[in-house]
Amino acid sequence: MNPRTTLILALVAGVLGAFLYFYEIRGGEERLAAAEEEKRVFPAVREDGIEWVSLRTSDQQDVKAEPLGEGWGIVEPIVAPGDSMAIDAIARALVNLKSERVLEDPQPPEVYSLGEKAQVVRFAAGGTEYELRIGGKTPIDANSYVSTADTSRIYTVPSFSVNAFTRALDDLREKRILQFETSAIERIETFWPGGAVTLVRAPEGAASAWRLMEPLEGAADDEIVSGLLSDLSFLRATGFVDEPPPDVEVGLDRPAFRAVLHARAEEEGVSGARYEIAVGGEYDGARIARGALPFLYLIPRKRIDEFPRKVVDYRFKVVSRFASGDADRFELVFQEDGASESRSLKIEGTRGESGWTTTPTEMAPSKAGRLVTELGLLKGSDIVAESMGADELAGIGLSPPNAILRVWGGEDRLTEVHLGSFDGEKGIIAKHADQPEIYRISYALAEHVPVNLEAFENRFVASSEDEEVAPELDLEALGLGGQGAP
Repeated sequence: MNPRTTLILALVAGVLGAFLYFYEIRGGEERLAAAEEEKRVFPAVREDGIEWVSLRTSDQQDVKAEPLGEGWGIVEPIVAPGDSMAIDAIARALVNLKSERVLEDPQPPEVYSLGEKAQVVRFAAGGTEYELRIGGKTPIDANSYVSTADTSRIYTVPSFSVNAFTRALDDLREKRILQFETSAIERIETFWPGGAVTLVRAPEGAASAWRLMEPLEGAADDEIVSGLLSDLSFLRATGFVDEPPPDVEVGLDRPAFRAVLHARAEEEGVSGARYEIAVGGEYDGARIARGALPFLYLIPRKRIDEFPRKVVDYRFKVVSRFASGDADRFELVFQEDGASESRSLKIEGTRGESGWTTTPTEMAPSKAGRLVTELGLLKGSDIVAESMGADELAGIGLSPPNAILRVWGGEDRLTEVHLGSFDGEKGIIAKHADQPEIYRISYALAEHVPVNLEAFENRFVASSEDEEVAPELDLEALGLGGQGAP
């Protein structure tokens, strides 16, 4: 073929390709976007340009909201923070409202419930005020009639696109009582009838992230403190009391729980933010709560039970902690003083390639590994005493201990836990060999850790039934039914 002809054909193909791209493909996309834009009921309005919005709510309140900082604020009929998600949804619905069709020769607005019965939404954007009127549903299809202030032009729109405007006043109010970043809180003060604690964030590298300062000093329970901050940050109101009764009538004169949170300062020489909540008594089927604003909140009654209201709840109660993967040897020592004889037993366990083996008595294979895992993080449920003398320890089965549990990793002793008396309701008395505190541990521990010699023989010795599912915890079978603990 003639090279000149080939070049001409190539140029023609290029021109056709460009035409197809710019007109058919790119142009088609632009025409489609333009057509969609023409369907918008308020084509000149952009979401970030809305200056205010007002509407009558489903509970017949005339509400007006305005942008407030990064969110929204309600300015009528009350002054209160707005629920930004709910009001943003209204703003987006106004901006994105698109008609399915425009009635060519509409009847009077009343026929479409667009007269006095219409729901009216007013708003301003770019200095211009707009009005949306929402009427009844169309006879067929899932559409609704709407119009602007000019009711001579009537549209049908998908009914779901106007759902955002059907809200009660409470739906549009901010339900978070406290708004803070948990990582910014550096000091916590909690109060309840008969008690109080003060906590501060501990320096990096400390045994726990939080430290108790009042009424005593010591490491705090990080899980409890983190849970408290999380509960407070996610606490939501179920309702509001805009005309609060006297404090004495709703239990706020002596709150069941009060918390004050202090955030770190954003810059030197300036105090950090302060957040406070007080929870009072029951009111209208819920509990009353007060934040920083003049109205009161209603919260579910059960939420008060989630707030720790004992000093011991905040205390660090870890009896034993180590990485169970570091353990390669353990030792169990049992001592039992009966009415007629005294018995003792010492069990040694060693971790090999195939798992744990024990001598002189063989433990069930799964029991040995679970024992080490439980001791790797053993937490108390209560602190019985800061320390005890020899006679007192003897009285609760800790001198000598009913059971001594030691774990090693190489030459390092990872832990040594002493177990004493047992009570099915209160739990097991426990003590770390290197700590003076006496703890109480949940009796559920006896499912995986032998708490005395009889329990070991009844439940932890290997047998032909080891592959079967273990039965539910039976205190009598464990030899624990008759023991007592303070």
